[in-house]
Amino acid sequence: MTSAVQPRTDNGQTRKARAAAIAPSMPPGSPVRRRWGRIGVGVAAAILGAWVFAALHLSAGDRHEVVALSHDVDRLEVIDRSDLRVVRISSDTDVSTVDASQLDDIVGGVVRCCWGWSRRRGRQA
Repeated sequence: MTSAVQPRTDNGQTRKARAAAIAPSMPPGSPVRRRWGRIGVGVAAAILGAWVFAALHLSAGDRHEVVALSHDVDRLEVIDRSDLRVVRISSDTDVSTVDASQLDDIVGGVVRCCWGWSRRRGRQA
């Protein structure tokens, strides 16, 4: 029966040859070499990913701009531009809305009825 272990014939030179072929490591205490190219590519990839996410998030769903009250307005008061704001909502709601393009038509009008909660009276208007 033959032995599976073969005797070494390189006199330990294989290990030295491998160490010489690999780039030498930095000696201890030497400054760390920055890889500015990789850092730049990483920052560019992060910015590109954030831009793509923002674009997809804003275009997700079918949203449109509508007019909303920014605070309570009492009956028979004149509506100012500061009373209104434009918001984006999903179009699949079952609530009737006023399109943002009609904002100029609403400003200067008079409130005919009370909507929402009146904080002054403490009851549903």
